[in-house]
Amino acid sequence: MYAPPANRIEGREPVNPDSSETILVCEVCGARNRILAQNTGRHYVCGKCQNPLREFSAGSQECLICGDETGNEDEFLSNGSTYHQLCYEETLQETRSLEQQRTARREEISRISRRIRTERSLLARMGRFFSGDESKVPQLRAQILQLETEVQRLGSEKDQCSEFLKGLYDHWLTYPPDWNERRKQVLRYAQACENCGSHRGPLHIHHEVPISKGGSHSLDNLCVLCERCHERQHGDRPFQYTDDAQAGPFEKRLRILREAISGGKLYSSRMMGDTLR
Repeated sequence: MYAPPANRIEGREPVNPDSSETILVCEVCGARNRILAQNTGRHYVCGKCQNPLREFSAGSQECLICGDETGNEDEFLSNGSTYHQLCYEETLQETRSLEQQRTARREEISRISRRIRTERSLLARMGRFFSGDESKVPQLRAQILQLETEVQRLGSEKDQCSEFLKGLYDHWLTYPPDWNERRKQVLRYAQACENCGSHRGPLHIHHEVPISKGGSHSLDNLCVLCERCHERQHGDRPFQYTDDAQAGPFEKRLRILREAISGGKLYSSRMMGDTLR
């Protein structure tokens, strides 16, 4: 891990030498970001404007995917790791390709299975009896065994790619592409606010350690809070549901109703009941 020099670095404001924290000043909005001293040298984003604090990156690093050197123009994660955008896109494409190949093999297995059923039909057996042709069932079964082996291999490779991407998304600087799945998984096991115990109204997913301070999207860093408790965690800042990935079914329906009311649209009692159900 990179250890920054003890002397002053441009953009970093020294604090009390006895303190276990340091202050990183954002060059965009000027916000003072309090960081644990032992974590300096890692990548962070400003807690106010989310601007990457790139000037504190630790020299050259290696891409998590290809192992080649990365620079400040490349992408980075909340744990300080870096990767090339092109490598990431190729990994996504490889994952999709493996799934497409596996699906194609399964479809081929289904097609051959239908041929086997046809070969074993009474009409086909009678035809072979008079023509003297041999049954193709053994060859078809061998093809199925080969295809099933390929399906297992492709599935294993695809699972490895998916697991790698999941690890990458654990430290995504914004909500990761699989955030909706993570949200559902957390809500499946915690159906009430973990702070006050309330189960009414919308439930939010809260990061115990913020991403801007090196936290992750892993399940052990996520907890369930009601909207009021979540707002208190963020300085009583009200939440604006601008992204469907952040809002659950109740929030989406409530937003639709609010938009309809603000737009002057009239709803029948039945329509309103359907909206809030």
